[in-house]
Amino acid sequence: MINPKILEGIEKRFAQKDCTGKLFRVIIWQNTQDGFSFDLDEYRAELKKKDIELINLPDSGPLALKSRLLDERDQRFVVYIPNETEFEHRDAILDLRLSLPVFMADQWSLFLDEIGLGGRVDLTDTVKRFARYFSESKFRKKLAEYRMDPKSETEETLLLRMMSVIVHADDPGLSSILFELFTKSDHSFDASSAFEKYGLQEIFWKRIEQQFGYSEENPTISKFALQLFASDLSVKTNIDGTSLALYRKGDSGASFRFCQQWRNSVSSRASYIVWSSWAADIFKDSLGKLFTTVDMEQLLSIQTFNVEEYILSRLVSKLLQSVQNGGAGLRKKILDISLSRKRLDFWL
Repeated sequence: MINPKILEGIEKRFAQKDCTGKLFRVIIWQNTQDGFSFDLDEYRAELKKKDIELINLPDSGPLALKSRLLDERDQRFVVYIPNETEFEHRDAILDLRLSLPVFMADQWSLFLDEIGLGGRVDLTDTVKRFARYFSESKFRKKLAEYRMDPKSETEETLLLRMMSVIVHADDPGLSSILFELFTKSDHSFDASSAFEKYGLQEIFWKRIEQQFGYSEENPTISKFALQLFASDLSVKTNIDGTSLALYRKGDSGASFRFCQQWRNSVSSRASYIVWSSWAADIFKDSLGKLFTTVDMEQLLSIQTFNVEEYILSRLVSKLLQSVQNGGAGLRKKILDISLSRKRLDFWL
């Protein structure tokens, strides 16, 4: 029985171009130990309808094969190589393997073909390792929509794409994945648990550790959020001596850059406000002491938490001071600060 995915994979190889820009007229069909069982004659007859000739290497031999490929330059060929084919001293068709597109007809290779990474033999083990994920046709369909470049794709970028598909992120970047997770999670529900079913949860948290320096025995989105906010705040003001310092870990710069993105994302800023308000309640006592003691310039630079009531309190005090002292310049400064907050501040 003809497997249409095999014919589709062969057609894809013929659609590829060599280094001179010409379409390949010869491809290799390499069988594998995991390959499907099939009647080669059925495929030979089907390919013949498309003016493609199938050659079984054991029936021809390497020298006769190469001679024919050279002589019949207007003919398209599929060279079938059984998995058990061996040569006494060396691979007699190594030059063909290295210069021609290779197609493999096992389930894992067909999955790679389906998502646009056909021929990437080095990623076969990745597909096997995450067989449960790749067995989901909806995931394969979504991965195919990324239109990946087989030459530049790596296992790391593929894994990020896989995670982005699970959470429906806008793109396969780690930031977009996190935006979706924070939108779908709250302090009592961790949406990253969706990765566990497909064996991706440990990889996800390892990636978080690499980028942000966050590492715990039982990591959660809630715990990670506290580190993000504490580290983000530490870039703008000194939090040493407060309970927030216990949560400042890893790369504060990475946390600051991510929180900036999060606040400025039109689709995700609502989730930032929710999580920041939750964290502010956790850190309530420490933040109250900190925001009443830092100087005005530092207070104005803080966006991690909503500090408007603290700024307003300072402005009221300055206003009363200006009334008592008749300070027109001080009142002008108060007005400038107020207008600046109204125009630019995230929290307003």
